[in-house]
Amino acid sequence: MPTPQMRRHMSQWGGVVDNSANEWNFQFVTTGGDLTVTPVITRHGGAGTATWIWGDGSPNSVGDAPNHTYPGVGTYNVTLQITDIDTALDGINFAGDGLVCTLASLPRGMTWLEAFNEGDCVVSGALANMPAGMTRVVLGGTSSTFTGALTDLPVGMTWFNLGATSVALTGQIADLPAGIIYFILRQTLSTISGALANMPVGMQTMALYSMTSLSLTGGAAVGAAGIRSLTIQDNAMAQVQMESIALWGYTYRASFTFGAPSMNMGGTNDNPGGVYQDASPPTTALERVFKVVNDPDAEGFNKWAWTY
Repeated sequence: MPTPQMRRHMSQWGGVVDNSANEWNFQFVTTGGDLTVTPVITRHGGAGTATWIWGDGSPNSVGDAPNHTYPGVGTYNVTLQITDIDTALDGINFAGDGLVCTLASLPRGMTWLEAFNEGDCVVSGALANMPAGMTRVVLGGTSSTFTGALTDLPVGMTWFNLGATSVALTGQIADLPAGIIYFILRQTLSTISGALANMPVGMQTMALYSMTSLSLTGGAAVGAAGIRSLTIQDNAMAQVQMESIALWGYTYRASFTFGAPSMNMGGTNDNPGGVYQDASPPTTALERVFKVVNDPDAEGFNKWAWTY
């Protein structure tokens, strides 16, 4: 892993894959010496050995989680080979390595991309250029530049988590892939709208922070009965919208199949008014005390939450 003083060093990954040869090629571009890279691969099928040819004349490395230190500034062409032709590469995790890549450069057949590197991770491109089989994208870099519509997300996407100020996505809740489970956007330029009733049936977590524009309503009956966590923070939503969402949760709470779902609304959102509450103490096994409370965790700002 790069030491703190080495976090300025950047690497670039542009994947070109030839699945028939079970060989993957990409690049590391270093802007300083002693850059240590620590890629981790996941795969399925077969049991072949993974060999890394680092492109700097050093000995090859073997294994699914190697580490290698580049001695100086330069561009290094790296080759990953897996000896078993039946082995398929699912993903490469460059967390901590200062990943720089475009969505269009990701290898065909790649199913996930994950990298958290305190702002050094830079991924760019339109959602439509993401590999068709991608199921999981988790990026913590604040310099990523994603664009596109939610309808461009691959059909099989299950986990989409971006924290990036230059991400600009558009769409409605109903546009999310049917099988998505986690959908999280933090501090983006995105414009998202729609009714919570249109969340995909399997949705468990949705968190939307600091959108350029967020316009949500509660809507009709709950589709995502297994919702566990819903967060709407710092989006400047109007009180009428917040009221609609709070009342929606209260009205359809008996539909939830997860034992203790939570919802948090706060920051620059307007406050929902009123208190929704069943009998206290509960008079039946299914009844809960359910109310909207101001700042339940005493965190110093207006956070409104369902609690029951």
